[in-house]
Amino acid sequence: METVVDSQLVEKKTSKSSAHALALALGATLAFGEIIYRLLAGKTLPDAIWPHAVRSLDWTMALRASPALVSGLLLGFAYAGFMLRWFIKNRSEKDILLMMSYATLGLLLGLIAIHFVMDVFYLRGAFLLLPTLMGWALVCLLLALGGLPRLHTPDRNRLSATRITHVLGVFFAAWLVMPGLPAVAGFAPSPPDTPWVGYGSKPAPYTLEQYRFPYTLPDEVKNVQGDLEND
Repeated sequence: METVVDSQLVEKKTSKSSAHALALALGATLAFGEIIYRLLAGKTLPDAIWPHAVRSLDWTMALRASPALVSGLLLGFAYAGFMLRWFIKNRSEKDILLMMSYATLGLLLGLIAIHFVMDVFYLRGAFLLLPTLMGWALVCLLLALGGLPRLHTPDRNRLSATRITHVLGVFFAAWLVMPGLPAVAGFAPSPPDTPWVGYGSKPAPYTLEQYRFPYTLPDEVKNVQGDLEND
């Protein structure tokens, strides 16, 4: 009889793990959904990634312009992670909540993967605040789902593959957060402010005149343009 109960428990645990893995995969697919759709529509890979790159730039500029927004998002993610952990530990009916959490985790991992691809080919480490924010959200979500990082479960002394993956995920998220901490604190390198007096100030001890001349493209250039620059 005990063998039957144990097999049922193992089967139930396996089915839950499969459901969580499916939710994780669906979340990651959602992150790549727009890129996949644009590729299927006939766009090239740079054109497929371009809308995501523009949104990343918009988010980065908004975060740089508003330290209060950065602080609010960091505190909001921390509070959401704390509340999620409380619900997971104290509520008996939590299957739907766990499925949504794992789907969110997959979405976040997919967005981080896209950012890494763009960073290798385009950004070259130019953006700091956006990966820092995603890393912080990843830390909060992993701690909410798995608690404090440790290599084995409380009821077992041997190592657990799930716990090892959790620890590696927390360290990876911390690695994302660390480079952006000076930028969050306002100590990142930035261009100097406009001087109040002297050269470069307004009004400056010199005059500035701007001239604009219309330029008509030659027919040879118009012929080779085609539809490349009309989008």
